[in-house]
Amino acid sequence: MFRSTLSVIPMRLQSLSGQYIEVLLVLAGLLWQHGTVHLSSSLVLVPVVVQQRDGTPITDLTQADFLIYEGKKRRSIAYFDKEELPLHIALVLEPPNASSQAEAERMREQLNRPERDVAPPGLPTTQEEFRRWAAIQVAALRVLEVLGSNDGVALFTTCGELRHPLTNDLAVIRENIRELATTIQICPSGHFLDRDELIAISSYLRQASSGRSQRVIVIISDNHIMPRKPAPSLDEVRKAILMANATVCGIGIENRGCATFRRMSMGIAPPLIPLLLAWFKDIAYFSQMSGGIVVPADPSSSAEAISRATSLVGGFLQRLRQSYTLGFWPDESTVGEVREIKIELTPQARKRYPHVQLRYRRSYVITERSRASR
Repeated sequence: MFRSTLSVIPMRLQSLSGQYIEVLLVLAGLLWQHGTVHLSSSLVLVPVVVQQRDGTPITDLTQADFLIYEGKKRRSIAYFDKEELPLHIALVLEPPNASSQAEAERMREQLNRPERDVAPPGLPTTQEEFRRWAAIQVAALRVLEVLGSNDGVALFTTCGELRHPLTNDLAVIRENIRELATTIQICPSGHFLDRDELIAISSYLRQASSGRSQRVIVIISDNHIMPRKPAPSLDEVRKAILMANATVCGIGIENRGCATFRRMSMGIAPPLIPLLLAWFKDIAYFSQMSGGIVVPADPSSSAEAISRATSLVGGFLQRLRQSYTLGFWPDESTVGEVREIKIELTPQARKRYPHVQLRYRRSYVITERSRASR
């Protein structure tokens, strides 16, 4: 968890009526991560995206319009702000890939000789997979279009490779994305993003991103996060994402084989479905707990589906950049504890916006003793 020393100074200001009021001013110019952050003063900060059902941002709310709870206890809002901040993004792409060099050679041959490109029923052909990988490249380039010169991107692959470190030079990232599409990457452990890799990406973003920013992990892949043996627990992955103050977003472009397996599992072995759901998680699981958004694209990877998905994710990134930030003081706590957060609008605010949607990180991690326990 990013730490900083936060100074809070009582200062007396004279009101218009001539009376003095006691106020707390937080010193400006300090470096703190603008996310769900546990500062050295124990102040917890939570970014909140507020929008209508159709995605239209709601920008006229005040501190009095929000309610915040830690667990079941309502907390007073000690900090409120709405400021545009740069995005620091870990962009994770599924590249053209094979499990071995021999498989890569076979795939190249099938591309050159389409008559040999035959797959078992329900599984994708090599041609289909390359069309899907091309769609992933298009989606990634379109997501970059919403970013500005102050935003930073680090490029990863689902094979566990850091393709390019965090940089503001988006032209270099675009060039790397195009290069990915021209080669077949060897992934001995499989092309699915696994839990270890998601933890490593979260840790990298936590260390590489400094200053005031919104940290985001954007995954564009077949939509699955796989547990490999021995695999970290879901709680370990969740804690890594929370400690990085990262919001997980994604575009799931599923291949035909995964879709076939899912349908077969539901049709043949219904009793196993709860077990499968508990073991295999898609991007949406991590997106929901971190306050992000995930959009599935049609398996056909049609241009319309890709355009819609990138528009929704890109729009969300723009709203995240301009989100509200609420802060509160937590109760006495134990280091390492994960606390749940709930944020609502007041009944009066909900009357003004009956179809409002709030996206925010649902938990935070205690990284030091709270102010109340000192």
